Amino acid sequence: MEKFKSILPAIVMLGAAFHISAATVDYGYCADEPEVFAASATGTTNYAVIQIPADIAAKYAGASITGIKLMCQTYTLNNVEVNTVEAFVTEDLDDFNMLISKEAVVEGKVWDSVEFDEPYVIAGDKDVYVGYGMKANRAAETLPIAFDAGPAVPFGDIAGYTNGRGKYFWEHAGDSDYGNVLVRAVIEGDNLPEGDLSVLSFSGLDIVKPGEEFSVSGLLFNPGASAVGAYTISCRFDGKEIASKTVEAGLVSGGVSAFSFDAIYIEERKEAELSVVAVVDGQDIASAGYTLDCTDAMLPRTVLVEEFTTAACGNCPNAHRSLATVSAERDDMIIVAHHSGYGTDSYTTALDQAYLWFYQTGSWAPALMVDRVNFGDYGAKAQVGMSMQPTPGPVFIVSSTDDVKKFVNLAAERYAWLDVNIDYTYDPDTRKLDVEVSGTPVKVLDEWTNPAVSIFLVERSDVGYQSGGGGNYTHSHIFRETLTGDLGSAIELKKGEPYSLKASTVIKEKLDAGDLDIVAFVGNSNSEDANDCKVFNAASVKIDTPSTGIDAVTGSAVTVDGGEGVITVEGDFSKALVYALNGVEVAVLDGAGAVNVAEGVYLVKVMTSGDVITRKIVVK
Repeated sequence: MEKFKSILPAIVMLGAAFHISAATVDYGYCADEPEVFAASATGTTNYAVIQIPADIAAKYAGASITGIKLMCQTYTLNNVEVNTVEAFVTEDLDDFNMLISKEAVVEGKVWDSVEFDEPYVIAGDKDVYVGYGMKANRAAETLPIAFDAGPAVPFGDIAGYTNGRGKYFWEHAGDSDYGNVLVRAVIEGDNLPEGDLSVLSFSGLDIVKPGEEFSVSGLLFNPGASAVGAYTISCRFDGKEIASKTVEAGLVSGGVSAFSFDAIYIEERKEAELSVVAVVDGQDIASAGYTLDCTDAMLPRTVLVEEFTTAACGNCPNAHRSLATVSAERDDMIIVAHHSGYGTDSYTTALDQAYLWFYQTGSWAPALMVDRVNFGDYGAKAQVGMSMQPTPGPVFIVSSTDDVKKFVNLAAERYAWLDVNIDYTYDPDTRKLDVEVSGTPVKVLDEWTNPAVSIFLVERSDVGYQSGGGGNYTHSHIFRETLTGDLGSAIELKKGEPYSLKASTVIKEKLDAGDLDIVAFVGNSNSEDANDCKVFNAASVKIDTPSTGIDAVTGSAVTVDGGEGVITVEGDFSKALVYALNGVEVAVLDGAGAVNVAEGVYLVKVMTSGDVITRKIVVK
C-alpha cells in the first residue's frame, strides 16, 4: 500500500518468433473505433504518434514502413475545409525531425490511409515513431485527434503540439484517460515476425505482508503479423508460480489485451522478483518483472491530520466536530490546526500562511491535509474557481465525517517503515524546551529522496471567537511554533541505522507549557513539489509540568491561582474570564478576586492593557 510499482521498460523477449514471407502488417495499439476527439492545444498543429520500441523494431529489421493508417476529425472553419494531414516517421521526439513525410487529404471519422512516396527501412537498433499532424481549433467539432479510451499502452498514447516557433511538446494521453491514438504503421517485408507476444506494462504493489492478498495487472501485445493462438499468463514470485490464467481466444495481430491477478498472496518472507510470463505451447515467450518485498517488519503508523481553519470560517465548527468524532474512535491520529486558508486570525503564524502552498490552487476553509498525501485519485476534491475538481495538491475539502474517516483510514493503511520517538526536557524557570526525535528505519524506500524531521508545538485548547461558534469557542490543536523550519530539518536514513535530531526553543510567556503537545514527524521535504512531501510516520507527547493539583501561574503583573474549589486572579488587569474546557463561560471577574468552582480543569483568560493571557488551572 505504500508504493505502486509500474514496470514499462526492460521487456525481456525469451522465445524466437516464427517468420513468414512477403507480408504486410498494420502495427498499432488502438481499438478499431474512436471514443473521443481531442487536442493537446487548440489553435495550433496537433500530433498523434505511436512508438515502435527498439526491442520490437529489431524483429522487423530490414522491413519497411510504407505508410500509415489513421482516423481523425476533419472540419470546416470560415468556409475553409480542414482535411489535410501530414503523415511522418521520425526516430526522436525530443529532437523532432521528420525523416519521411507526406501530406494528404483524408476523410474525417473513418479509417484512411496515407502512402509514403518512399519507404522508411527499419534498422532495428533504435526506436521508431510514426504519426500525423493536423491543425486544431477551439470548438469540440474542430479537435482532430481520435482516441479510443481503452487501456493506455505506453507506446500508443503519445499526443503533442508545436508552438509555431519550432518547439514541440509531448505527453502521454493515457495519463488523462484518453487511451490510445488511432494510428497504425503499415509495415511490409519478406520475413515479418509471425504471431508474437510482448508484455507492454506490469504494475502492482512492491511491498506486501505475508499472506496478505494483493493484485497486479498489465497489458499484453501481439506485435507480429499473424494471430497467436491460446496462451497462458503465469505470475511468479522468485521463479515459483503463484497464479496463472489461460486465454483460449488468443491474440490477433496488433491486438492488446489487459490482464490482472486479483487476491494473490505470498507466504515467503523475502525480497525477490515478481514477474508475469507469457507462455505459448509450454514455452516462455515474454516476461516483465520487478522487485517485491514480502515482509512483516511494518511498524505502527500514526496519521498526521493538518486542518486549515480560521475564526472567520463559519463552516469550520462542523469540520471541528467531524475531526473530534473521528479522533475519538481511534488512538493513531494526531491533529494540528493551521489558522489559515480563509483569511487570518489571532492564532495565525507565518508557517500557517506558508502552508497555503500545499493547496496548489486558491485556498479556502475548512480543509484537511492527511499525511500530506494527494488523495485526488481516491475522490479528494478541491475548490478550483467555481467548481469542485480532483485536488491538485494534498489539501482537500472537508465534506462530511465519513469523508474524514475515509481519508484517515486510507492514510492509516499505508505501511510505516520507521518509528518516531520523542524525548524532551523542560525547565519551568527558564521555559527552555529541548527536544530529541529519534528512531530506526526497518526499510528505506526509493521515494524517500529528501527525508526530514519536523517538530511542532501545538496548543491543546484556547478560548476565543469563532464564526458559527460564538465568542466563547474552544479552539483545539492550535499550531504555535515550528522548531525545525517550514519543511523540517534534513536527516539521513539508512536501513537498520538509528536517526536522531535535536532542537530547542524557549516557550513564549503567553503560552501554558502544560497545555502544549510536542508533535514530531518524519517525511519527505521537497520545496519544489507539494505532492512529494508525504509523511512517513508521526508521534506526539504532552509536555509534563510539575503539578500538585493546586495550580498557581504567574504572568506579567497577574497571578492566577487554583485552590480547593476556588480560582483566584490577582494583579493589574481589566477583565478575567473563566471557562470550562467545553467552552462554557463559568465566571467573569472585572477586578482582582476569586470565584468558587467545582473540581476540574479550567481556562482562565485574563485581559491586561497590552496582552491577553490564557492559563489552564487545575482545581481539586
